Amino acid sequence: MKKELLYGVGGLIIGSLISATVIWTVISNQPNTDTMMHDMSATEGKTGDTFDKVYLSTMISHLEMSVDLAKKAELSAKHDQLKNAATQLVTTQSHQIDEMKSWQMQWGYTIKNMDHSQMNH
Repeated sequence: MKKELLYGVGGLIIGSLISATVIWTVISNQPNTDTMMHDMSATEGKTGDTFDKVYLSTMISHLEMSVDLAKKAELSAKHDQLKNAATQLVTTQSHQIDEMKSWQMQWGYTIKNMDHSQMNH
């Protein structure tokens, strides 16, 4: 009886440690909502070229994060519906990223030309 109790308690402790590790990994890989809120507020009070520069930079960053997450879903998701949706997202948002980067180049908003103080970072 003591042996079973010892194994049970040991299993509970090990299971708890594994669960805590998994939860920590998931939480630490989530986008930082404070950063996202800061990025959203970065366009406040801006207009014209300054708005466009900040908006494009922010959107490209967020779309790239979405594409990265969708690529993980393509590889790791269990359900085909989720994998298919992730594949569509990668295709669509990759096209949007390319288009926005093209606009940045056309309009002279390349990283070298951007004044990072305009982004309030």
